[in-house]
Amino acid sequence: MNEAIKALLNEITFIEMYKTQMLKSIKECSKKRIVIACIFLLILAGFYFFFWCGKDVGVKYWRQIVEITLDLLLALFGIVFTGYAIFQAVLSRTTLTKMLEVKSEDDESYFLTFNYHFMMLSINLLLLVSFTALMKIFLVMLPDDFYISILNNSLNELLNFFLLSLYLEAVILTLFEIKSFIFNIFQAFKFYALAEGIEELSKKSNETD
Repeated sequence: MNEAIKALLNEITFIEMYKTQMLKSIKECSKKRIVIACIFLLILAGFYFFFWCGKDVGVKYWRQIVEITLDLLLALFGIVFTGYAIFQAVLSRTTLTKMLEVKSEDDESYFLTFNYHFMMLSINLLLLVSFTALMKIFLVMLPDDFYISILNNSLNELLNFFLLSLYLEAVILTLFEIKSFIFNIFQAFKFYALAEGIEELSKKSNETD
């Protein structure tokens, strides 16, 4: 318990904390996520080269993709903050004590792990939303048949696919993090139910005595 409180009071800069948590997330990235990301990339490649490649409407499709993902990311941003508000609502003194005592797989208190995960998810979502909004503004200024004149058609298509892949992979990985966040909310409810149950049983026991 004392170690958990010390960890909460540990002074660290935002950059150091973000870097540490990001490296930690990369190291702990599950094989399942990597496999799903690779499968998605293959599906995207097939779709791109069969239906998109050679039509000179890359910017038009980019606009549509960016508009859809921006709406999705904004909705997810709202869901995350709603979920954290629910978490704070059930965070009674007893629940907080239990969450500080119990350690997660990272050998940190569950409360600290949850807070770090919420912070990283919020920052990454904010960065992705900001980047998507800037892309939307930038794409409005480009014609539908825009291409880089110093590159031939094949290189333009490959560059377009590469950038599209990076962007959509970032969106997919964010969706995976949303799934983990929802699971953490579920775990928080379990802690709340456990803490309230123990407290209620303790009251009944004292009344019986």
